[in-house]
Parts: sequence; structure tokens; C-alpha cells
Amino acid sequence: MALSTLAAARDDPPEAARDPRFAEKLRQAKGNAELGLSRIFARPRTKSILASAAWALERMFPEKYARRGPEVITSEQLAQVLEQLMERSCGTCRSASIARTSS
Repeated sequence: MALSTLAAARDDPPEAARDPRFAEKLRQAKGNAELGLSRIFARPRTKSILASAAWALERMFPEKYARRGPEVITSEQLAQVLEQLMERSCGTCRSASIARTSS
């Protein structure tokens, strides 16, 4: 698969904005491509086939599969941090409330 084909597959053409049916078919085709490439990892394959599928996924769907720098966190990591922050701040609120009511 050529790099220009992958770039074209990643970016929606202007026709998609004008034609909702075309946009839906394009969305389905992209979903099928992602599903097909990701299914390659479900069965034993040669290293070159796995590397090729990984390469295609990284370029067609960079927001999901591209390698991230060390300063970038995923949405799952952000959710964990926010959950921990809420637990700590709620614990602090409860402690302050208990201290006020027992005084």
C-alpha cells in the first residue's frame, strides 16, 4: 500500500462534507479497514506481516495507533489521574467536614 494511499484514507475528501451518504459509506470503509488490519494480530503470523499491519494502522489511524512521545498521556491515563484527584479532594472535604462537626 502506498504512503499516499494511506494519507488519502486518513483524510476525508471534500465530497464527504457535501454528501452524508458518501460520508457514512466512507466511515464504514475506514472501520472495516481498521478491523481487518487489527484482526491480523489475533492469529499467529510472521513478524513481517505483523510489522506491516502495525505500520498501516499507525499511518491510517495515528490518533489511536501511532507511537506517542513520553510527554503524551492517553485518555485512559487521564481518567485515572482525574479519578485519583477526585478521591483525594473528596477525602480532604470529608475530613474537613468531620472536623467542623465534631468541634
